[in-house]
Amino acid sequence: MKLRLQTGDGPAYGIEVVAREDEWHLVAGDRVVRAQVLDHGDGRLVFTLDGRVHTAHVAVTASEVEVWLDGATTTFRRMSGDARLAGGADAHGPTAEPEVRAAVPGKVLQVIASPGMSVESGDPLVVIEAMKMEHSVVAEAKGRVVQVHVVAGEAVKLGALLVTCEWEATPQGG
Repeated sequence: MKLRLQTGDGPAYGIEVVAREDEWHLVAGDRVVRAQVLDHGDGRLVFTLDGRVHTAHVAVTASEVEVWLDGATTTFRRMSGDARLAGGADAHGPTAEPEVRAAVPGKVLQVIASPGMSVESGDPLVVIEAMKMEHSVVAEAKGRVVQVHVVAGEAVKLGALLVTCEWEATPQGG
C-alpha cells in the first residue's frame, strides 16, 4: 500500500508499506525500515522499527494522523489521490493504488462502497472501528468501485484488502 503524507506545509512524502510474514517494510526512496506492531489499543501503539521498541499514542481521522512519540507531536496530513508528490508522480496519470487497504486493524462497521459505484476523491468507502474510534476509509481519487472484499462485522488486519477501484486518469493540462 502506498501512502502520501505531509507534515505542516512541508513537502509530501511517499511511503510504500509492504506486508511481510510477521512484519512490515516501510520503503521511502532507497531506505527500507522494518516495522512490527507488538501491541495496540485505546490510541496506544507499541511497535518496533529496525528492532528498536517504541511506544506512541496515535489519533487517526479521515484526513490526519497525529502521533505523540518521544515527547514530540507530529501531525501527518493524508493527501488525496490527486495530490502530487514533490518530485514524484506522473502529473497525467492516476497516483492512487487500485487496492484500498486498511490503515488500521479493527472491525468493519459499515460498507458504503458497492461494485460499479462512482466515487469522488474523499468519498467514504468503508468505516472501521479501531481503538474505540471510527475511521473512514476514503477514495483517493475519482473513479469506480470494482470489487468490495469485506462485509460489516468482519475483523480486518492492518493492510487488509477492503475495496478494489479503478481510478480515472487526470486529463492533460489539468
